[in-house]
Amino acid sequence: MHPAIRVFLYLPALGFVAVALTFVLVPIWQLLALPIPLAVVIGVNDESLLVAHGVGLAAVILVTWLFRRYVDRQSLSSLGLQPGRGWLAEAVFGFGLGALLMG
Repeated sequence: MHPAIRVFLYLPALGFVAVALTFVLVPIWQLLALPIPLAVVIGVNDESLLVAHGVGLAAVILVTWLFRRYVDRQSLSSLGLQPGRGWLAEAVFGFGLGALLMG
């Protein structure tokens, strides 16, 4: 499939799934409201921002998996997402480098 067609299919699908997940996950989040809000524990000032980012992450993962499975007819592991030798050290280094660059 041509990359431009893929983009024109992926982006609306991502928007649709994000909106659908918002209608599903936000009420669940509100029902499970903890006495100590999770936003305070992890240092986020706005709890709705935390939920929005969580919904966005879930939408990207879901739509990417759907496109890999049904459009490309390949697995996510074909993207190189399977853990190999030394993956933990690379992940720790990558997260540390990201934190260092942001801080």
